[in-house]
Amino acid sequence: MLAPDDSLIEVGVIDSTGVLELIGFIEERYEIEVRDEEVLPENLDSIASITRFVGGKVGAAASSNGAHGD
Repeated sequence: MLAPDDSLIEVGVIDSTGVLELIGFIEERYEIEVRDEEVLPENLDSIASITRFVGGKVGAAASSNGAHGD
């Protein structure tokens, strides 16, 4: 069973091509841009890191777009 902090690359769930596909999915699904400098293991190597990264990007995008929740 895959734990949230398991490395997706080390356990063989994803390879370098899969990382590119994951980035494309994240950008399309969440309407955010993943910059080249953000393509790092600490952002994309586990379910937990992807969740933190995407959550931070979505939150930042909402703040910069003036979303107030009202």
